[in-house]
Amino acid sequence: MSASRRYGIVLVLVSLLALGRYQLLRPAEKGAPVSTGKRPPIRDPYHPPLPPMQYDMKRAQAAVKKWPGSGKIHFTLGMAYYQKGNYAQAIPEMEKARQLTRGRTPAVVVWYLAAAYRAVGNPDLAMPLLQPDPGVRTTPDRLALFARARADMAIDRGDNATARAEFENSLKLDPQQFQAPYFLGCLSEYEGKYDDATIQLRRASNTAKSAYDRSLVHMTLGRLAEEQFRPAEAERELKAALAEDPTNVEASERLAALRQAPAR
Repeated sequence: MSASRRYGIVLVLVSLLALGRYQLLRPAEKGAPVSTGKRPPIRDPYHPPLPPMQYDMKRAQAAVKKWPGSGKIHFTLGMAYYQKGNYAQAIPEMEKARQLTRGRTPAVVVWYLAAAYRAVGNPDLAMPLLQPDPGVRTTPDRLALFARARADMAIDRGDNATARAEFENSLKLDPQQFQAPYFLGCLSEYEGKYDDATIQLRRASNTAKSAYDRSLVHMTLGRLAEEQFRPAEAERELKAALAEDPTNVEASERLAALRQAPAR
């Protein structure tokens, strides 16, 4: 898998804050028309995440037989299924991992298990996983992560008010994060609240820790400018996005389309 197509999180809790890659944005987002004023659907491009590494199915299956009491190994096998899109087979392995690590289950296990339930069309089983568990030591980062996942599920239901509340809750729990203000900006964009969208996106820019983060913000600000028919500003932001990350396919496509659009 090329660097431009990988996205997700590695199998340690700290990397849950790592961000993904542009090509895996929903097709509706990638194909949004240029300078039409049409607001694209809001979508968290990092959930459900795709693992950035290849899992060896045969080795994982053999390891489970050899060490059936290892939650880590059951999770690894679950990820091997997940990576291939076999979510129904991934779920029992991840549930086993959760059972074997009860009271100390890493957030990454819960995150992917909830994503797998959503992928098979069972969001009602995913939601309880994303609530605070009194039997597990929690941290603000963990709670903030789960709040963002609940926000994404609210978006699936078309409940933007709940999504906004969850993103704001996530931001309170982890004020230094990039994701929540970025998604709040996108949500305001979707609702046509352009001034608030700009404020949130600028806030996200201040907490961006990587070229990917900064490129994503510039791209989104460029899209925002397109929707308000400000082509010069849009071009400036899209160029900045590509300066930060030349692999940003959406920024490249939007910039090309913008240059081909007739002058207004």
